Amino acid sequence: MKVCMFSLKGNFNKDIGQGVQRAMYEMSKNIGELMASEGHKFDSIELGRGGSYMKRKISFTLSSLVRNFSGYDIIHSPGPIMYNPPLRGRAKTVTNLYELTVVDKDSPYAVEMANSGTERKETALDIAIRSRVRRTLLNTDYLLAASSQSREEAIRLGFDPERVFSVPLGVDQRFIDQPVSRPSNKNFKVGYLGALNTRKNVKFVINAVRGMEDREVRLEVWGKKLLEYENLAKLADGDSRISFMGFAPEDGLVGIYDSFDVLVHPTLYGGLELEILEAQSRGLPVIIYKKAYLPEEARRYCFEAKDENHAAHIIMDLKNNGYDKRRMQDAMAYARGFTWKRNAEETVAIYKRMLE
Repeated sequence: MKVCMFSLKGNFNKDIGQGVQRAMYEMSKNIGELMASEGHKFDSIELGRGGSYMKRKISFTLSSLVRNFSGYDIIHSPGPIMYNPPLRGRAKTVTNLYELTVVDKDSPYAVEMANSGTERKETALDIAIRSRVRRTLLNTDYLLAASSQSREEAIRLGFDPERVFSVPLGVDQRFIDQPVSRPSNKNFKVGYLGALNTRKNVKFVINAVRGMEDREVRLEVWGKKLLEYENLAKLADGDSRISFMGFAPEDGLVGIYDSFDVLVHPTLYGGLELEILEAQSRGLPVIIYKKAYLPEEARRYCFEAKDENHAAHIIMDLKNNGYDKRRMQDAMAYARGFTWKRNAEETVAIYKRMLE
């Protein structure tokens, strides 16, 4: 069996610090190792040139259209793309799917965001890209959905249920192997780690902390100072309890999680949300937004806050009464069951099924 996994240049680089890129890196590494151990051929290829993202994207699209993939049995794209490679001979195509807001404007999340007026107005280019990616997804031979929710969304979009599989992502082994080392914080540290954009709903946790009278509560927001950063900084202005820490370095992630007393992950929508599983694997309580569109796999063992005041109440309860030990142990065991080894084994099993 010969498999080629290909993506945009830089997408197999875990040091970028974004969840999707880290997932692509782990998939390429672990699937490649498993394939090699079974005597199969596996190549991971990055296409595209240029310094800016747009230049690399255009170059990637052109390269995928002219590159000859006919020597492979399976061509695997670890993320939705605009075009399936035309020069592939009899090779089957498989694509990983994390979430569908980019291509499905009728999803509950997309409708709610459009009605709220918080999303920027679509351009003609946005509409054209969404249409092209949607068409490519529907023409892919098989889809690997990150969760049951993503699978259901793909089926609603029109994908054949017999050709879409739920294959969960994994928690990096270091989150499992390294002993938990939680410092004795002078203050109770609330943490957020992830992108600073509208969908991640970071204002939810900022408002929750701002509304609290307890001066021993601190909030650390980790994420690149892009997108919504200026708006979030203005929202937090004047509250010395809230700190924006900037980019979370890849080699420091475990220590960052261990420094928190609780993780608040208030995203409005997500395919699986690795940050939740990573935090739980380190024994942290996790608070999510109750009305978020999240799969059951991600919600399990989380505290669900119906609004910002409720989130503040949960934080204070954890501060004053601690995290129930039994719930912590159950959550840790559950989260640590999501491994990249398991992801690789399930993916390779699907490869074999595709070729039967």
